[in-house]
Amino acid sequence: MLGTLDGFAVEGGFDGAYQPTSCYAPASHLSMCSTPGDAADLWTDYEAVIDLVGELGLDGVRLSVEWTRIEPRRGQIDDSALARYHDVLTHAKQRHLRTAIVLVDAVWPAWLGAEPWLMPWIDDALLAHASRVGEALGELVNDVVGFARASTMIADGFLHASAPPWRRGAGADATSAAQHVSALSLSMSQIESLSTKWLTEYSEVPVVASPAAQRAVLDAVPRSRQVHLRSLVRGAGPTASASGLLRSSPSGWKIAASAETLALWT
Repeated sequence: MLGTLDGFAVEGGFDGAYQPTSCYAPASHLSMCSTPGDAADLWTDYEAVIDLVGELGLDGVRLSVEWTRIEPRRGQIDDSALARYHDVLTHAKQRHLRTAIVLVDAVWPAWLGAEPWLMPWIDDALLAHASRVGEALGELVNDVVGFARASTMIADGFLHASAPPWRRGAGADATSAAQHVSALSLSMSQIESLSTKWLTEYSEVPVVASPAAQRAVLDAVPRSRQVHLRSLVRGAGPTASASGLLRSSPSGWKIAASAETLALWT
């Protein structure tokens, strides 16, 4: 079982002045949604959270590698961002944790526009991003996820108007976007640096407050599947998790889950 860390929601440093700008930025400027702000400030403090994964009884960590941070403008690659993710994953491996990365987790750079999954030119841009990440980080990861919660991303964006591109009832475009995302995922899975690590059979489950409810959620997962528990840290902003296993305190990060909850997977 892996605990997730959704970069956009936990890192801090997005969508503000002189910061990498995501697809949520136009809506946040119009007060349609909040920005992550400083979030949990894990961009500078990932290691402190990763150090607690073993104490939680989890096998590893799944990290969303944020395209917005790596390529804040088209063709402008932030090598220091890739180096930082490299350091974080190295730290996790030194703690003998299983590591997984997500290439797209419902957030993308603003320069791609509001609905890139309907545009043919997204193919080259996304495959270049995936290849870049694979070359830089592939040696440090056990598993790679192309799109996390792709169906939710499309439904929220094209059917419910609760995420970019903020459309409601656009069923035909939702179907086209879903087909395009599926094809893109297949293309990414064939990239040499990623292909042997590509993960298709896994279940993402939420962190819930009640141990009994958490048990019910876990019991519904097929035993053959890897489980990704969302999330280690709740985070902030429009993509924040409903709950987290860890909380920040003046003295540092602490385990927030009860011993009864932790016993469900230890």
